[in-house]
Amino acid sequence: MKICFTQLTLKLFLIFEIISFGVHCENYKFPTITKPNGAINSKCSLQDDKFPCIRITIHSSIARYHYVSQKYKLHACTINKAFSSMMVSILCLLYDKKRFFKIHRHLNEDDWNNLACSNENLITSIPESAKLFANEENEKKYKHIMVVRNPIARLISSYTHLCIKSKNVSGREKTCFNSNGNIQIFLERLYESLTNEMKFGGGEVNVHRRNHFHPSVWNCDYVKYKKYYTIIKYSSKHPKQFYRNLMSVLRKQNIPKHELAYIRREISGPRNAHATYKDGVRWEQTKIIWKSPYLLDLISRIYFEDFMQFGYKLPNLEAFKKMQL
Repeated sequence: MKICFTQLTLKLFLIFEIISFGVHCENYKFPTITKPNGAINSKCSLQDDKFPCIRITIHSSIARYHYVSQKYKLHACTINKAFSSMMVSILCLLYDKKRFFKIHRHLNEDDWNNLACSNENLITSIPESAKLFANEENEKKYKHIMVVRNPIARLISSYTHLCIKSKNVSGREKTCFNSNGNIQIFLERLYESLTNEMKFGGGEVNVHRRNHFHPSVWNCDYVKYKKYYTIIKYSSKHPKQFYRNLMSVLRKQNIPKHELAYIRREISGPRNAHATYKDGVRWEQTKIIWKSPYLLDLISRIYFEDFMQFGYKLPNLEAFKKMQL
């Protein structure tokens, strides 16, 4: 994506600051950037748009991580950086309680290097995942959960974790498009990659990048099965409402009260080692994004379907404090 420098002075209310800044642009459209309703609007998908919104197509690489507890007729499809580690732990506990407690005392101990259930309750194949929705018994008895997160918050959490804090881990440079901690470079290359995949197919899939940075609607065969999913919105900034919504769903699955009480205590406690919600590095990335209408517009195009499908508002340049980060 070719870029030139022009000067655009905007007033952005960022906590208590009024910030003036330069913005990159060349042939890059800001359809409503100076209007109060947000960086882009619902007309983003116009065919004559040189920089279209990312849409799911037959070429899109789909992430499928379906965890099942047959005993309680519960299925959760997890999306990275949307309470995914805890959901894996909860479904393992409900799948085989004895096995879980033989290895762990707490839900946050069940990380990817030490999974109690060893993914025995995980379904990833297309035929097997289709069975979760295909027959009448599963359709009526199973509760299908999908936890989602504000696209900007999920992006920042993923980028902070993979591309800054653990950037020296083998393979991270490729995952992060060799952006060397520069989130603008990363987003431009992510947009280009997703645009190509949307049109032509993506070739070899970088699993870490797909799982952490592709739009959430590209996960879980959401478009095909969305009528079955119960969507629960996760926010690390306002977790109590999320906890209430999650527990409300679990209570309907005839899970014993003592197990529900354990889950409620555990999800309210310390997070796993990958959590970034109180991280200073994450806050720096947040400020970089919210100081740049260019980045907000680019993010809006990348995650447009997430904003639309899950009821999140497109970025409003005057509403930073209201964002669910």
